[in-house]
Amino acid sequence: MDKLLDKLREWIKVIQAALLGTIIIEAILVIVIGIASNKINDTFDHWTGILLACSVFYIFLIVIKAAYQFKFPSSIVDELISKRQLEEKNKLFERQKAINEYINSAIQGLNKQTCSIDTVADNEHLCDKELEVRLTELLQPIVSYTDVILDTSTEKKFTIGIHLDAYQKFPSNYEEVEINEVEWGVYISDYDPISDKGLLILRDELELLEILPKNLVDEERISGAAYEIQTAIKRTLNNLTFNTHDFSYNDKKYSIICSEILEVCSDDYVNGVLFIIHHQGISFPTDVSEILGIFNRITANYVSKYNSCIVDEIISKKKKNNIAS
Repeated sequence: MDKLLDKLREWIKVIQAALLGTIIIEAILVIVIGIASNKINDTFDHWTGILLACSVFYIFLIVIKAAYQFKFPSSIVDELISKRQLEEKNKLFERQKAINEYINSAIQGLNKQTCSIDTVADNEHLCDKELEVRLTELLQPIVSYTDVILDTSTEKKFTIGIHLDAYQKFPSNYEEVEINEVEWGVYISDYDPISDKGLLILRDELELLEILPKNLVDEERISGAAYEIQTAIKRTLNNLTFNTHDFSYNDKKYSIICSEILEVCSDDYVNGVLFIIHHQGISFPTDVSEILGIFNRITANYVSKYNSCIVDEIISKKKKNNIAS
């Protein structure tokens, strides 16, 4: 690209110099032709010769000037356009390659965490850490490389979170949890003590925690930016669709991207929403909804495994306590 620009710059300098010289010569020729035109008579004399010679030279100059104009380096311009298009395609390819690697990394993280669950042994379990921490680890590609996914080089700060309608947690009081044993296994009779819902914040470089309480979606008396965010999340929850929404907060303009998290093994039930908040002005690619949808499928499977881990761990501890007592 630099070589092509150097060629174009040199050619423009030549054109500018030639144009200046041509203007001066044309002015001289016009003056001489004007004088010769007033001096000629019916006989062929030296003024007639000067007029003819100047006229021929003027025509020749016009032809040369036109030739230079037609010879303007369109090939260089075409090369610049082709070079630019190639760079854009390479950039698109590199972005797609990076995103494929991110997805692969997330899937490997899902397999690594869920394939080693053992509720009997004392090794690390999937649910040994809070779900917010686990999801931040799982969705590290989105959390760390949001600018690549949104294809922006101007914005580097984002607020990213997930709203889940339901997920499991360890109870504050195990006495509130009752388990029943039947022929086909052991189950928890009442899930209320171990059920939770709400926002999980994975990244907050925009410092918006003040308007992102955990129970935001269920809040009734809210207004302003918090209400706008709630509206966007609810729209995705209710309509099972990807959407964007603009809002203002502290005299700054933001946009929120919402992508539905379907329940595992379901295409009809939404269990949550992945949202990304950024400053207004980003024109992201049309494939963002599909990319986030892939990560959301991974998230749904992960949450399902996490919930199973919680339940298995609770049952295991309750059984141990019953045996000990």
